[in-house]
Amino acid sequence: KALEYFQKVQKEYPFSEGATTAVRQAIDLPGDESIAMLDRWVKANGASPMAAEMYWAVAQKNESQKKVDKAVTLYQKTWADFPTKAPENYRSGTKLANLLYADADAKKKEEGVALLNQIVERFGSRNDPEIRQVWTTLGSYYRATDPDKFIEHNQKLATKFPGSTTALDAQMSVMTFLKEKGRFLD
Repeated sequence: KALEYFQKVQKEYPFSEGATTAVRQAIDLPGDESIAMLDRWVKANGASPMAAEMYWAVAQKNESQKKVDKAVTLYQKTWADFPTKAPENYRSGTKLANLLYADADAKKKEEGVALLNQIVERFGSRNDPEIRQVWTTLGSYYRATDPDKFIEHNQKLATKFPGSTTALDAQMSVMTFLKEKGRFLD
């Protein structure tokens, strides 16, 4: 019943605050109609900054319901279509990268690594748990797959946070890695 009411409000008053509220409320309802309502709302209202918030919310809903493919699509949309909308763009990027990286499919894993690198380029100097996880995930990946990139990655990390424990940890990680491999810095 609520969904029918929300759809009616959206259809009759597509540019109104009521339509915006209807779409926000529909996100919490069961089923996938909230995505269709959100897409219609975005078409009617253009690239509203609120759209990123709502796509993020629908992606979160889908991920919590184990509908990972739908969540990935919505995270991709938020990442690609709303590059200046913080924090949804940043959070969508990190969620998307982690979902792709964790996938068993090698191609998706590589897409996740590429996205993690984009996140480091755009947000690498932030000092919050999400970006630290991005740095750590990339470091672990390079440690296992490409020793030279591992060293480069940790040196880059150390230069982003000079004089910090993060920088010291990055340098110590390189030294430990080289020692394990029987190599030393010149």
